[in-house]
Amino acid sequence: MDAGAILLILSVILITGLIIGQPLLHPAAPPSGPARPGRYAEQLASLEALEMDLTQGKISPEDYPAARARLMNQAAAALNAETETQLPLSSDAIEAAVLARRSNRAFCPGCGKPVLADDVFCAKCGRKLH
Repeated sequence: MDAGAILLILSVILITGLIIGQPLLHPAAPPSGPARPGRYAEQLASLEALEMDLTQGKISPEDYPAARARLMNQAAAALNAETETQLPLSSDAIEAAVLARRSNRAFCPGCGKPVLADDVFCAKCGRKLH
């Protein structure tokens, strides 16, 4: 065997070893499971199960209203708890954000379509802007 063949065999072995060893050298992160639903979603699922139990006769019509009211109260509490974690926006903050967005926009005098400040022609009607 000549030196070229030996180098070719060694390079094939090296490349094959690197490809096979890649998962061992850089293990992938474990796959994350599906996101766990919030308590509100769980309560809604419980309400659906309660409805199904009523239609299948697993719960008596006399017990149904009390069980439904209890689950509705739990769902309302869960919804309140989940929405309290979000930052509440005041109406003044919302109005200020809308005003800031509107002040950065220009409109075509012909058709009223919003245009960019550096546009020369309107994309909708073709009117020259500047």
